[in-house]
Amino acid sequence: MFNRVVCIELEASKVRICEADCSKRQIHVYRCISFDTPKNAIEDGYIRDRDAIAGALKEKLKEAGIKVNRLIFTIASTKIACREAVIPFVRDNRIQDVVNANFTEYFPVDISEFISTYSVVGKVNDGRDRSLRLFVLAAPENMVKDYYDIAGRLGGETAAIDYAGNSSSQAYSLNSGNEASLIVRVGSRITFLNVMENGMLSLPRSLSYGSEALASDYKGDDSRLADLVNDITRIIEYYTRKENKRISSVYINGQVLNMPGFQALIKQQLGIEAKSLAIRDNIRFHSGLSLSEAEKEEYLCCIGAAVSPVNFVPHKFLEKYRKSGSIHNFLLALSASVAVGAILIISSYLSYRSEKMKNDALKDEIIRLSEINLIYDEHAAQKERYRRTSEVYALTESPNDELVNLLDELEKRLPAEATVETLSVNSSGITLSLRTSSELTAAATIRQLKAIPLLSQINAGAITLLEDENKVKTVKFVVTGVYGIGEQYYENEKNVGP
Repeated sequence: MFNRVVCIELEASKVRICEADCSKRQIHVYRCISFDTPKNAIEDGYIRDRDAIAGALKEKLKEAGIKVNRLIFTIASTKIACREAVIPFVRDNRIQDVVNANFTEYFPVDISEFISTYSVVGKVNDGRDRSLRLFVLAAPENMVKDYYDIAGRLGGETAAIDYAGNSSSQAYSLNSGNEASLIVRVGSRITFLNVMENGMLSLPRSLSYGSEALASDYKGDDSRLADLVNDITRIIEYYTRKENKRISSVYINGQVLNMPGFQALIKQQLGIEAKSLAIRDNIRFHSGLSLSEAEKEEYLCCIGAAVSPVNFVPHKFLEKYRKSGSIHNFLLALSASVAVGAILIISSYLSYRSEKMKNDALKDEIIRLSEINLIYDEHAAQKERYRRTSEVYALTESPNDELVNLLDELEKRLPAEATVETLSVNSSGITLSLRTSSELTAAATIRQLKAIPLLSQINAGAITLLEDENKVKTVKFVVTGVYGIGEQYYENEKNVGP
């Protein structure tokens, strides 16, 4: 948590700023403003026009009387990836080193172009070995560096760079109970679905659409709202299956809660009422701020960035920080060594006799346990055999491993009037020859195929209309689909979830 900071949430359409500080259980908001983002200045978290953003921020901060000192930015971007990881139990100052060492296992990208960070979810103790459960995040370094540049132009210091998915859950976490809840944060172009339990983020997910798409696509029952409800349903079903726990509450932050039909869809499909993620007791706004409850709720993500941000630090700034920290630590260590040197000299002889006795006992123990070397050598040999077997097994993996699941999806989704005449499969996808009784059924068939998560790039060939002597129509067409290995949501499912 931070004392008196300025938190800035930059979205493609809106900028929100809060001046706040956090104690152990309280968040105090002194000033807050919002304004439209300069046109085309932000794109999926990237700052495309730094002059426009810096100029607008400087002007609005001055008008609001907000003094720039320590800044926290929260970024909403589909380019920031998140993975769950379990690592051996190490000290806090070694966790980042372990994450960096295993970075390419978590993310198949060039580590030199990305910045990694993490948040600790919990500790695992199976009785023998202890480990840490983390959420590891990666962000493009050139994206994060632009926010440091903006802070410099404003004359402030960057205290932290947070991820909006984390920010959206932090303000809620201080007042959350033991129950598992789903927090739905609908931004302008990205939606975050976060499962919270015991005040901790238990399952983060993001969707590549937000309130802009929901509003523009709204057409009654045939709306993007149904897609959002389906995504919420799948997250809840996955969490229930994985953790064997029930999600009892769904909290929404965003204007989507006011869209007609949304709450009814949630209630009908899940049996859970969608509630507004209201301002809770731990967040106090200054008495001079004349804001409605709905206006206050718009700043929850911005406020949450000050609670416990995951901090992305560019390599250049991290190296500078380490160097300055090393010099400071060296001077402290030198001063301390002079102060305690005399004590060490006096006590060294007494400790020598005690340590010599311990050393003799350890030598006897080493001789007694020397046979452990044979066990270690056998373990190393078995580990090498396992590695080779895993490499061979990896060569046998193919997208067609999901063929049975794909056939189940086809059976469930295809309309009853649609008939599959032929089905051919190769290593990259499938080809279906279909027959239906009408063009409407054909269109519905194609739409259902596009809804199958295992497929992408659904392409329909020319439609042939036939009519027999009884005037019975037949519509024939061919559809090709590629295995959906590039879909972000199901890439996540392959690693940690659905």
